[in-house]
Amino acid sequence: MTLAVNIAVDYSVTTDATGTDLGEVSPFAPQGKNALLFIPAAVPASTVFVVQTNSVATAGDAGWTTVAEFETGDVGFFEVTDLQRYVRIDVTDAGTGTATLSIIGIQ
Repeated sequence: MTLAVNIAVDYSVTTDATGTDLGEVSPFAPQGKNALLFIPAAVPASTVFVVQTNSVATAGDAGWTTVAEFETGDVGFFEVTDLQRYVRIDVTDAGTGTATLSIIGIQ
């Protein structure tokens, strides 16, 4: 069975969000797992976001590590590696629009 975590993203707001707990959806979480990130529509103009992971969910914690970066025009499936228990989408350059991104197949 393939499990997915859906994360709503507002591309118009830069964020320092708390993390989504992968342990809630996958018995394989938390440490050092790989998955696919699905971006359902092209990332809007002027937008950059990163996928970050940490062993704790606290916003502002120094342990957040960037495992992937995406920018204008990126769309489709992308492998993200070395996921820890928590993951977040951090918009670093704001554009416009919203999306629901999915992390699929945590293993």
